[in-house]
Amino acid sequence: MAKEENTGGTAMNISIHKGRFGGGGINFRETMCAAVSHRLWSRAVLLILVACVATGSIYAQECHPAAVNYIVRDEKGKVLGESELKAVYERIPKLPSEVGSVYLGAAFLAKDRKTFYSPYSEERKSGDEVPVIAFGHSGPCHLKFADSTQEYHGKKMRLLFDIDIPNKEQPVHDMVVDSLPFQEGTFKLDLSGLGHDDHRVMEAGRWKRVSGKSEE
Repeated sequence: MAKEENTGGTAMNISIHKGRFGGGGINFRETMCAAVSHRLWSRAVLLILVACVATGSIYAQECHPAAVNYIVRDEKGKVLGESELKAVYERIPKLPSEVGSVYLGAAFLAKDRKTFYSPYSEERKSGDEVPVIAFGHSGPCHLKFADSTQEYHGKKMRLLFDIDIPNKEQPVHDMVVDSLPFQEGTFKLDLSGLGHDDHRVMEAGRWKRVSGKSEE
């Protein structure tokens, strides 16, 4: 029915339909309630997500930084101390920021010197701390890099690591790699046979000579 209503001297025709309107069979009150509820729910979900991100409580996965710790030895096979290691480190070409970083670190070796402890474990306190040159990436918990060229006493060693951790063939988050006595040449690391979270030190014998020169 039509009802004429006077507001301030102006006539307005308001059509009131009991029950349904527009001939489409849609209930006006139910439609409005559904629309309001949807908007409120969307806002509530958005606020929860913002709060989680702000407090750092929403992550797909937490993990330790992926890292490769490389023990450097001199020409006679002696492990380099911190001062000599720093000199080698300062001449190493740095990794692109999106790949990772190179830094001076430490590995924690077990008494047998064939296995190592995670730097995040309590067991590391009982291990032997050895200075290393580390390659790592904390952002995506993943590290992938091909090689590193190092200089010592006028000699250059090009080391083909071909690291891609963790993945199916290299199912580890951190690794300790021993080195050959420092010498001129190009060498490739054999990473075959790695197990899940393998804590074996990659012994020097895994380095295979590719060339007598440090070809780049």
